[in-house]
Amino acid sequence: MADADGPRIEPCRVCGRSVRTPSGINATGDKAIIIYIGAQTTGFRPRAMSKKQRLPVCITCSNSIATGRPPEGAFNESVYVILREIVKNDKRVHDAAWDEMQHPHAPLKLMPGSKADRALEPPIVRGELLAG
Repeated sequence: MADADGPRIEPCRVCGRSVRTPSGINATGDKAIIIYIGAQTTGFRPRAMSKKQRLPVCITCSNSIATGRPPEGAFNESVYVILREIVKNDKRVHDAAWDEMQHPHAPLKLMPGSKADRALEPPIVRGELLAG
């Protein structure tokens, strides 16, 4: 999917669009919301836990789901409530969705305060390496 430092390419779980999701704070990626889902037993020991699954949802779909009607089913409604809380409490999510709709092919930007993403730098060949 991606190298160790670069973003992964994952499909949006709603529309299927490819979303570049960064693996760390210093990597650059598309604006999206990642929902982590895991399961754990309760009421008996030893407890068993599942591996958490990442469910990327592009910022446009996240905003669309959160501002629409709640879906049917308890599980779908839980995800709806989570997305609605994020969109309601953070105006940047709405702004990012609007920006994505206006400029769908805009180049990726670094997050404020992050280090330069080495994946975006052109390869540099030093002069001493060229001299044989």
